[in-house]
Amino acid sequence: MAFTFDDGMSGRGIREILAVAVAEHVPVTFFPTAGSLRKFPELWREIADAGFAIGNHTAGHRSLTNLLATEGEAAVKTAIVAWTSTAAELGIPTIPFLRPPFGEHSRTTDAIALAVGIRQVVNWGATFADTAPRCSGTIAGRIAHATNGGQGVVVLGHTGAIGRAYEPMTARVFAEVVRSYRKRRITPVSLDTMYGAPPRRIDWALAAHATSAPAVAGGPRVPTAAPKPYPRAALSMSPGAAAHVCPAP
Repeated sequence: MAFTFDDGMSGRGIREILAVAVAEHVPVTFFPTAGSLRKFPELWREIADAGFAIGNHTAGHRSLTNLLATEGEAAVKTAIVAWTSTAAELGIPTIPFLRPPFGEHSRTTDAIALAVGIRQVVNWGATFADTAPRCSGTIAGRIAHATNGGQGVVVLGHTGAIGRAYEPMTARVFAEVVRSYRKRRITPVSLDTMYGAPPRRIDWALAAHATSAPAVAGGPRVPTAAPKPYPRAALSMSPGAAAHVCPAP
């Protein structure tokens, strides 16, 4: 199975997911937008240098099927190619995999992607449900969503979703979800490994260094700790209620 994380609009969110990956020795796969690549180029270079796979999530995070319907095939091509060009310009190594925004794609958009060098268009089979409204549902329900897959499942999470306030719920339950799969003898691997590439060699020391950032502008880099798990009493709350920004149930 493979853990994948989209968007990347929060530096803290990226580093916290990475910190859990380091603590659990999990070779996760990232699908940042081009905006995230431009916002955090050094961080993404360090993540790639540590051995993690980084795939295409398009330049503008627009639905490819809607883009096709409203602006035509050329616009879909541009959204994919512009991401690849941004990564190359910034010196960020990538894999030729595409995660279509919102999971929306078609035979036509897939054909366009393949024609411009994408080898796999990949969605997911389970999710942390971390783009659901912060005050809805429960943390336990989100854990159940993330752990309901079996062998071969792709699990979706976000490191700061487009247009949403950063919610650390995903990072706080990530380790628990990893352990759930391992207890069932389902091994987390990089997404490209699941599709036949050799297992990735992760340099965990470089990965740990990539979690660090200055606590204040211009200051020394400080490692980002893996977030503490939620206490049992919080599992019946929504993520927002646990963070005291929504009414408790």
